[in-house]
Amino acid sequence: MSADYRGGVQTERNSVMSAVMHPVLPKGLYVQKGDRFATSVLPATDSGSILFATTARFWAKPGRVTPLSSPRMILNRVIAVVGMTGSGKSLLCRELARRGCPVIYFGGIVLHEVQARGLALTPENERRVREELRAAEGMDVCAVRALPEIHELLEANRNVVVDGLYSFSEYRTLYAALGGRLIVAAVCSPRAMRYRRLAERPERPLTAAEAEARDIAEIEKIEKGGPIAMADITFLNDAGPEQMADAADRLIAIALSEA
Repeated sequence: MSADYRGGVQTERNSVMSAVMHPVLPKGLYVQKGDRFATSVLPATDSGSILFATTARFWAKPGRVTPLSSPRMILNRVIAVVGMTGSGKSLLCRELARRGCPVIYFGGIVLHEVQARGLALTPENERRVREELRAAEGMDVCAVRALPEIHELLEANRNVVVDGLYSFSEYRTLYAALGGRLIVAAVCSPRAMRYRRLAERPERPLTAAEAEARDIAEIEKIEKGGPIAMADITFLNDAGPEQMADAADRLIAIALSEA
């Protein structure tokens, strides 16, 4: 089913969209929502078509709108990756970045604060500054500070990855702000395997004692177990890197699926 437009409004259920030829924008079809023009999100498999993020999902060509299926909402998503230190969160985030998703690193907020205070980047300084930030600004400080950038990327029609969602307060803040747009993905690995990875990593390696102390501190003091328990989907990372590549593909499919 297709319909030709030279302007005008089509109503699908309770969603209203208009296909207009705008005198300022380049010639072609633009799907309008309110007073904002949507931009293309993904290249279509059909050459010459564009997939738009609007109140419904359509293949769009100049002068024509063709519904792909029954009208449905397409929302850009925020994929928050959670897990204990050494589980493979960063590997999954890198795989998602390779697939075009911008990554917001919550831990980067803490690292920036450590550097701003003129301190060395050590596990002890990171832990102390992280706890001080949460004591001063709340357990959800990283989420609160990151939300403006998250909203900006969503407005630009991007799926966003959050690396390092730690506390349950951060989870609650993101969920309150994003609702169904938030996907929490947990990465789990056996503890001995995590500690071995942490000892062998080139940057900021941890001894087994340091890794265990960090685990205990994160569980007891920053509520890290809460987001892992509330995850929408959990991936086991106990073999090779292909596990996280497969996990990234699955998450992208979920992010693009019907809301």
